[in-house]
Amino acid sequence: KQWYQHRVAITAGDFMGSCDYVLAMDCEVARWFIYGRTKPCGNHGGSCLESVTVYFDSEIVELQRGWLVNHYGKKISPKNHKGEKMSIEGQYANFTLYFDGATLEFRTVLEKRETGPGSYELSQIILKWDGYVSVIIQTPMEDSRTCGMCGNNDGDANNDMITRRRGEVTDAIEFGESWKLDRRGRCEDAPAPLTLGEACGESLANVTAECERIFNIANFDNCPAAGHDKTEFIYACIYDECEGIMQQPGLPPKCVVAQAYATRCTGPSWDRDDPSPKGNYVAGWEEEAGCPGSTERFEDVLNTGCPQPT
Repeated sequence: KQWYQHRVAITAGDFMGSCDYVLAMDCEVARWFIYGRTKPCGNHGGSCLESVTVYFDSEIVELQRGWLVNHYGKKISPKNHKGEKMSIEGQYANFTLYFDGATLEFRTVLEKRETGPGSYELSQIILKWDGYVSVIIQTPMEDSRTCGMCGNNDGDANNDMITRRRGEVTDAIEFGESWKLDRRGRCEDAPAPLTLGEACGESLANVTAECERIFNIANFDNCPAAGHDKTEFIYACIYDECEGIMQQPGLPPKCVVAQAYATRCTGPSWDRDDPSPKGNYVAGWEEEAGCPGSTERFEDVLNTGCPQPT
């Protein structure tokens, strides 16, 4: 399951709440859960993911903008350790970090199973954070106990909109609001979504053509066959471009959405009929799409976050 910007088991633009929301959690024993904090952005009341927090075995780790990591007040800066595997040793659990210059990968082991002499299989939670507004959450293939805005992870995309009270709904706002974390009642209700026509106005045709051009580059040709549908990403591209979501000079919204798609397409994925990992090689997509590369994005992403420790 994936959360890219503020969209999960619902169609892009259908939910624009600004609060803390449960993205995914263990629904049987609540051993872990992941929540995302969204804040207002855009021209007409949109919202953007600001940080992602993981609770696991009484440990808390927060992924912030600029790829900054907060572990009980201790700030860790993976951007200073590009290409290095970093470890966070907690009292109850350990975590690993890996920064490749564009994406921060966070891992923690749920279970270690021996499969043979000296051979082990790991069940892990993996997060891929772009340091800005996009995160991909991966849970073990055999784990169908999840719930939250990322759905139930049973391989069926048609039954993911289950509320916190375990009722299945079709309304995106009802679904999203059920996963809101707001004990003090400080968050406003999510607003009604805009249509693309309302968000874009007269620019709709031009923006649509540009987003379709980006997602039809040759680098992405093999992604749909691996189960990575472009439709909702193109919708997100159009919506975010028209809304001016988190507009930064080196971070065009259309390219931020394209990067989320590239990350999803590149990473290993699975389905229940074919459990062998699948991934695609999309290197060079930025140049082909006319988007800033990771080096060009680097400082702009850093500038969206808190001051970095030296």
